Amino acid sequence: MLNEGLDLSLKVARHLSIINVSAPT
Repeated sequence: MLNEGLDLSLKVARHLSIINVSAPT
């Protein structure tokens, strides 16, 4: 379950990173 949470966190972090690169504030 903890591993699943870490995987989700990585996906979210990667998604946010892509957003930042695509449209920096």
